[in-house]
Amino acid sequence: MAGFATPGHAGDVYCDALASKLDPGVPYAASCADAKCLTELSAIDVTHLRPNQRTIVYRSSDDAVRNSLVVVQTKYLKADLNDPALPHEVALQRDAIGFVCSGSKVGPIPATRSLNATEYERQSYAVDLERYQKYHLRGFLDGEDGRFLDRDFHVVYYNGARCVASNQGVRRQQFLMYDRGGILSPFSSFLARIFLSPSVAVAAPADFHKYASLAIRVIPYRGVPDKPSCVSFRVHADSSGLDLVIDDLEQKASFADALASGSLFDWQIAFDQQ
Repeated sequence: MAGFATPGHAGDVYCDALASKLDPGVPYAASCADAKCLTELSAIDVTHLRPNQRTIVYRSSDDAVRNSLVVVQTKYLKADLNDPALPHEVALQRDAIGFVCSGSKVGPIPATRSLNATEYERQSYAVDLERYQKYHLRGFLDGEDGRFLDRDFHVVYYNGARCVASNQGVRRQQFLMYDRGGILSPFSSFLARIFLSPSVAVAAPADFHKYASLAIRVIPYRGVPDKPSCVSFRVHADSSGLDLVIDDLEQKASFADALASGSLFDWQIAFDQQ
């Protein structure tokens, strides 16, 4: 089971109706496109939601007129938290992007290769979790998965001022599922590719055994004067809950110390089944 986001484009009924009512940088769950249907996700405790509160609405904390990509991580919890098995794949989706620079692919990423794909994962492309981490941490082009990430998944896009790459520097850091403080500089990544074997392990933390599935969704938004930048996405309530991470690449890149901090914040959601 993987949870992905709806497009953060014009015509997003939740953003059109609610963006001006949201606190920047804070996700809200919504059961309808009206302010009375909003529940703010807690930054401290687990937020308990009803199954019909599956749409998450997020206003960027950076209201500068710019274009950006929002990276949404959804990590769904297992029913049996004592199951020691770790997840081995991360399902990827990327919406079509209308402000890429020359040479980048703009279409959406569909079509998983996983034989045991769920209905939702068939809308994605699954890659090995460890190879995904090695690419974003050290720049390893490890097999077909590494080449797909480098050539197809990541893009060079126009952020309103210049062309930037989603797989460089602090932007690349936001795609890591764990170990964000260990990302290498471009030169160190080059040396690592020469002197380190791709077989060097970057195994998932032991506490990842609690997750049944992992997913990344990339949603673009185009900055518009005098209008809040917003995306919405749906999560799936057929699990006990999930951990959620939302990163706006241009908002993160605007902080000089963002790369050094390597911060990672999860909003925790539990579904109260009815």
